[in-house]
Amino acid sequence: ERDETIHSLEDAWQDAKELSQKAEELSRDLGQSRQMTWEKQQEAQKTLEGQQSLQEKIDKVADKLSQDAEKLSQSRALNAELSQKIEELHQILSQIKDQSLLRSIQRLQEAMKNLSPEQMQAALQNLKMNQDQVMKSLERTIEMLKQIRTEEKMEAASERAAEMERRQIALNDSLARAKQPDAMKSLSKSQRENQKLSAEERAALDSLAADLKSMDPDASKESERLADELGQEGAQPDFNQASQSMEQGERETSKQSTERLKQRLSSLRQRVDKMRENFQNRRKNELAKKMEKDRKS
Repeated sequence: ERDETIHSLEDAWQDAKELSQKAEELSRDLGQSRQMTWEKQQEAQKTLEGQQSLQEKIDKVADKLSQDAEKLSQSRALNAELSQKIEELHQILSQIKDQSLLRSIQRLQEAMKNLSPEQMQAALQNLKMNQDQVMKSLERTIEMLKQIRTEEKMEAASERAAEMERRQIALNDSLARAKQPDAMKSLSKSQRENQKLSAEERAALDSLAADLKSMDPDASKESERLADELGQEGAQPDFNQASQSMEQGERETSKQSTERLKQRLSSLRQRVDKMRENFQNRRKNELAKKMEKDRKS
């Protein structure tokens, strides 16, 4: 869902870039010819339609972000900061609509009515300048959305790691109380379900590592290491042995493998939480440095 929003904004950025180039070319032609020909009127009309289409795209994304922020604010207190960031993005896009885009459209419409080459040239020059500002705002929004997407993935990884640990602890307690082989065998299903969840966590950590490569190399490497902890060189052999020994009613082997799993998953949960905490602290420090740099400049 977040990927779709980012893709929509990247499309809008490309549209803004093309509109800026068209406005510059048409303005240059009008400056040289000083004539408002039928062909140039058609080009101006296409530019106006492109501007209106761009506004509609940005409006849709702004509305979507507003809805996302509202949903997050109603879900859990933990998402308050995330909700605030999304609302901030909604405000950035709303400002684009309320200021740059509407003014450019109005000036272009007035120039087309008057059929004045000078007025049209001025309107197109204004359009290009506004499009450049729109592109900068869109770039900022896209970057912030990618950070939000990463934070959401980290939060999901933390929650999944905690759930895996919780399930394993409960399973180990049930195993300790199981007296008969049939009771142990019935627990193997729960063990396989936790193994399936570990596969989901591993895939999520791999995806997170890819997202973080350019944003935070240290976090990317840690995410890769955590994914490996759930692979064949990590927890998978213990998962396999635990479920197999439960199915065969082997109490001691089951207890040994499930105890190792509990320790592994506890360590994993702590490391995922630490990775997330370090990532957030680094982003805050970077933001503080940027704000200080902007203040001095």
